Amino acid sequence: MAEPIDPSATREQRPTLISENAELSQLLNTYIVLPATNAFLLIHQQSAHERIIYERLKNAALGQPIATQRSMFPVTLELVPADAAILEEIMTDLGQLGYLIEPFGRNTYVVQGTPADVEQGNEKGVIDILLEQYKHFSNDMKFSKREKLVRALARQQAIKTGLRLTEREMRGLVNDLFACEQPNVTPDGGPVYLEFKQEQLDKMFWEIRFHAKGFHAKTQRRKRVSPRRWRATTQSDSLINLRCTYATRCVVVTRCVVA
Repeated sequence: MAEPIDPSATREQRPTLISENAELSQLLNTYIVLPATNAFLLIHQQSAHERIIYERLKNAALGQPIATQRSMFPVTLELVPADAAILEEIMTDLGQLGYLIEPFGRNTYVVQGTPADVEQGNEKGVIDILLEQYKHFSNDMKFSKREKLVRALARQQAIKTGLRLTEREMRGLVNDLFACEQPNVTPDGGPVYLEFKQEQLDKMFWEIRFHAKGFHAKTQRRKRVSPRRWRATTQSDSLINLRCTYATRCVVVTRCVVA
């Protein structure tokens, strides 16, 4: 079994010594396999990126704003009243996080700029997903407005599962992850990676081998016993059939004599 993650662990409590030159590989376009000393880490790429973005946005919300890149072709948003009310509520904080959005009539807005590290071209889709994510986190009353916004943005901007990463992209993701204050959990408390130690794997394979050996021995014993049982059953069935046949003939003869 994988080593359980302590949610309170920090970057100073990294589970195993990790080499800077460790060879990385991607599994199922979802996980990054990171070799370590007598172990390896299985990192969920989307969860890792979500943690990285969350801490970056949280620091930006409390200090230096994120740089904004102006859109060459500003996008107009027409929202339903409920979504327009949410956007009005979070517009100031969005500006701190790199989004430049201006009112443009009733329930209508213009996206003038986006964060410098976010690819442009799908501003409407990004804002729509952001509003949906924000509404999802709004059900939890323990979060502040800014915390909900940061969590929604982190989930919306994170790379998704199924995306093929280059070795350079994987290494950058791993380095950024272990530079985080809390690299082992997502903002909502889920695991970012699991650690598999060699001693655990050896034990697991030994147990499988032991059980397989025991099962094989039982099977061999059953195979030795089975032929006898088969012969006994066959003999019993033959005697029963013979008796039935004999009894039937006796009945027939008796009936003939009486007639």
